[in-house]
Amino acid sequence: MKEKRMKVPIQYAIESGAWFQCKDENNDFRLKINAFEKIKLNSSTEIEKIDTGFDLRQGDFWGLKIEIISFNKQTIGGNYITHEISIVDSDDFEYQDTYDEYLCYDSHYIKSSGLKTLGIMVTFYPKIKYTGILLYFIPKDDNANYFFTLKDFVRKNI
Repeated sequence: MKEKRMKVPIQYAIESGAWFQCKDENNDFRLKINAFEKIKLNSSTEIEKIDTGFDLRQGDFWGLKIEIISFNKQTIGGNYITHEISIVDSDDFEYQDTYDEYLCYDSHYIKSSGLKTLGIMVTFYPKIKYTGILLYFIPKDDNANYFFTLKDFVRKNI
């Protein structure tokens, strides 16, 4: 049975500027959400370069701009932290971050943001703040409200 996670409205997290802590026997990190925005792909050429396996007509890519500080005692692979973070819609459907080499490194969106994609290709060093983006593919729904969850949410730090 899946554990019940605390859902935090993304808009609240952005507006409050709060830091959230996730801590368990394997991980200890803090997270701040700066923005959550739908990614507008520039052209059909750009769309053709994306190879996620998704039918891109059914959803949109979203960028979650975040700051993360790892308090693990040793360096840790990015996916051990970023897989703790999920997006949940108002119907409790849950979405994990997605990876596509073009979208994560060469797309107009990433290059114009000046930020790097956090995840599998990142190593988090202790007590160093990282600012970047996690990418999600979410079904089209203009009326949805979005939340984020942390697997082992401990507390909010303001």
